[in-house]
Amino acid sequence: MPKVSVIIPTYNRCPLVKEAVESVLVQNFKDFELIIIDDGSIDNTREVIEEIQDSRIKYFYKENGGVASARNFGFQKSRGIIVCNLDSDDYWPSDFLEIMIFAMEKNPSYGAAYAKRTILYPDGTMKEYTGVDYPKSGWITKELFLRKSKVPVHTSGTCFRRDVLEGIKYDERLQNSADFDYWLRLSTKSQFLFVPDAHFIYRAGHSVNPRTSFSRENGNRIRILERFYFQLEGKDMISRKQAFRKISHSYCSVGRTHFRIKHRAAAISMFKHAIRYWPCDLRLYYYCLRAFFMKKNKDNAPDWRLPDPL
Repeated sequence: MPKVSVIIPTYNRCPLVKEAVESVLVQNFKDFELIIIDDGSIDNTREVIEEIQDSRIKYFYKENGGVASARNFGFQKSRGIIVCNLDSDDYWPSDFLEIMIFAMEKNPSYGAAYAKRTILYPDGTMKEYTGVDYPKSGWITKELFLRKSKVPVHTSGTCFRRDVLEGIKYDERLQNSADFDYWLRLSTKSQFLFVPDAHFIYRAGHSVNPRTSFSRENGNRIRILERFYFQLEGKDMISRKQAFRKISHSYCSVGRTHFRIKHRAAAISMFKHAIRYWPCDLRLYYYCLRAFFMKKNKDNAPDWRLPDPL
């Protein structure tokens, strides 16, 4: 049985997935299996993978169901006591697993570990980025829920002990933001360890089956926050004031996105929801008024509504 399972879900990214796979195969740490879940690709992904000769590779093809279903499928096929994730358009430096596994062995009370990312831009320049000034180790539920900007946890920089993942699945109803939802639920079960010496390479702005937006338009993050606070452990961990203000901010963010793209009805709806959660924020009334006076003939989504609650 391998110590580590590395799971790579992929969909129509044959020009990039090969580099992701090869970055795993050259790791200094060798005791791993590499599970590749092809989520219904119609390019030549299968041929690209089959050309790579390494007994540690296990390739599985499934009908397209979205990245959340691919991750769940990959976990079912894995056997390692530590499970690590890598997106097919990212890659690891050769010492990534060595540093991450050593850190987890030194800190057995942590069920999850995460690393910072280095952004690779199309022009070849790189920039180290964590998303916050001081990433935290420990119980990070509040940090994940209340974060105003992007969270410091990134899929390709995460490793988990298998026992903490049992019974927790990615929500396959979420076509994006499923990772954020997964970390939020997992953060109530396990402490997260930040490993400052490790990093992964995140490709920004590539043109090969690009990443989906982070719920700025469809409102998935709102659904996740509301479910966590009202239906899961949120009320026990986050004050009502903090939660309502955060959810209001999320509604406002989605509303402003719809306002910019001339979705009048959607913008008004989002701003009204934001006001219900945090009526003392006077800016929300201003945003709502501006949306109200937008010309209706510019509304490209007159029947838009927030997706059903989770």
